[in-house]
Amino acid sequence: MNLSDEIRDDVLPFLGVRIEDKGIGEPSLWKFDDKDELIKERNKKLEEKEKKEQEKKKKEEEKKKKEAELEAKSKIPPAEFLKNDELYSKYDEKGIPTHDKSGEELSKGKRKAAIKDYEKQEKLHNQWLAKNKDVKEQ
Repeated sequence: MNLSDEIRDDVLPFLGVRIEDKGIGEPSLWKFDDKDELIKERNKKLEEKEKKEQEKKKKEEEKKKKEAELEAKSKIPPAEFLKNDELYSKYDEKGIPTHDKSGEELSKGKRKAAIKDYEKQEKLHNQWLAKNKDVKEQ
């Protein structure tokens, strides 16, 4: 913030003076106004600015949290990914579930969904491996 903005926003409201910027190359308009009203407007602007900064910070934290969760998930090899899920009891050689937790064979739809999850995890894990070439697969 430059000095003129600082004076306009932080000094003049306490003196009961409002400056309205008209635009680049246009002269500003100076007005005498109610000091209490100007101070309320100033405080409201400061509160809104603080609220926006807090929301931005919260979004950044949420983004970092999601990135960390994705990073942790991407480290899991696809063969182990669905084995951590308690919904299944038997798996094929790749680690794709074949039977549910009660021991019954999965329906075609559930098997297809499991394969899709496996392929999604495989892609995610391969991206992680490419990014972290020095890490050997477990």
